[in-house]
Amino acid sequence: MKKASLGTNEEPTTLQLDTTPTGMEEEAAFSEPGILDPRIWVDPDVRLKLLSNADFANDIKEKRRFAKFAYRVAAIWAFFLIIVIWLQAVPDWFGFVLPDLAFSLVVGSLTLSIFGFAYLVGKYLFPEGGSKRN
Repeated sequence: MKKASLGTNEEPTTLQLDTTPTGMEEEAAFSEPGILDPRIWVDPDVRLKLLSNADFANDIKEKRRFAKFAYRVAAIWAFFLIIVIWLQAVPDWFGFVLPDLAFSLVVGSLTLSIFGFAYLVGKYLFPEGGSKRN
C-alpha cells in the first residue's frame, strides 16, 4: 500500500494498487473525470508532464484544424487558377481575354502564391527540430 497526497490540506489518502489490472479496470480508472487534472498532483515533475501532454494534445488539435483550413484555401486558390486558364483557352464563350503578359503574370503569381502558402503552412505544422522539441 502506498500513501499519496492529492494536493489538499487533508491527510494523505491510502490508495490500493492492483498489480494485475485488467484492460477494463484500467479504462475505468483512467477515464474517471478529473483523474488527469494537473491540480490534483503535488509532484512538480508529474504536474509538468501532465501540463506538457495537455499542451501537445491541444497543439495537435489546432494544427489539424489549421491544416484543414489551409487545404481548403489552397484548393479554392487552385480552382480559381484553373478557371482563369480555362477562360483564357476558350475566349469565344465568355469573351474573357487577357493580354499574354497579363495572363502570364496572373498564372505565375497565383502559382507562386499557392506554393508560398503551402511552404508557410508546412513550416508552421512541421517546425525545424520537431523531434527535438521540449
